[in-house]
Amino acid sequence: MRELFPSSARLAIGGADTKGTNTVEQYQNALLRYGKQSFGMFGDIFKDLEIKDEYLRPYKPTEEQKAAAGVDRFLEKDLFNLIDSSKKIVDDFRMIRPKMTAFVLQSITPAGEEKIKERYRPEWTKAINEDDIIAMVKLIIICHSSTGKASEFTDKFIAVEEYRNFSYKEGTSIAEYASQLYLLDRKILQVGADHIPAREQVYIVIMKLKEHKNLAIRAKVMEYLSKMNKPDFPTSRDEVLESLIELETLSNLTLDGIQPPHSVSCISLY
Repeated sequence: MRELFPSSARLAIGGADTKGTNTVEQYQNALLRYGKQSFGMFGDIFKDLEIKDEYLRPYKPTEEQKAAAGVDRFLEKDLFNLIDSSKKIVDDFRMIRPKMTAFVLQSITPAGEEKIKERYRPEWTKAINEDDIIAMVKLIIICHSSTGKASEFTDKFIAVEEYRNFSYKEGTSIAEYASQLYLLDRKILQVGADHIPAREQVYIVIMKLKEHKNLAIRAKVMEYLSKMNKPDFPTSRDEVLESLIELETLSNLTLDGIQPPHSVSCISLY
């Protein structure tokens, strides 16, 4: 059987890479693109993963249409053409459906098919025997999304991006913010991802806090920023946060009219 789906575009189920060349989205785009090339209008099935009723059942005229066609030759001809065209579409789809099954089979690697059989053999076998291409594609997507490296890579990526994009909410104390970051640290650790480099962690924190309403904290953050390209730029996020926590504590005591002690011990982040 000739190749309907290019081997270079096949989905490696459970595999992933940082370039995003093995994603569900890319797989579905490839199905639609090559499906249209091979099957014309029937290729649209891969867009919404739904088979139109007109591909499965020929058009049936209503009793009113039949009665009108019985007394009008032109209506009779139009109705005949509509029914004939509909029947041809159904027949064409019936003939092409086994080829679409082969197309979907070719859209994954042999190793990928073995992974599906390991987890969904009865469902997979049933879908193939019935030329149920929708069920096949859905099984492929489910298996890829929940298997091996694909799921692992996604979890790691999400955990790191959640940390990177986590925003400081105005009104939150620095100590509370530090605790929130600690929870995100744990999530990254739990999924086995590599954390953002220490220097970048510091940069993220000071950029989130550079508009802090507390002038003392803002001044300290700007001081850190001024050292951005210098050897003495801090490389420990926790030390920066401890320094800011101490500063916030002293500032709050002053605002409350309390004379701060000569030394305030650092508050533990955790």
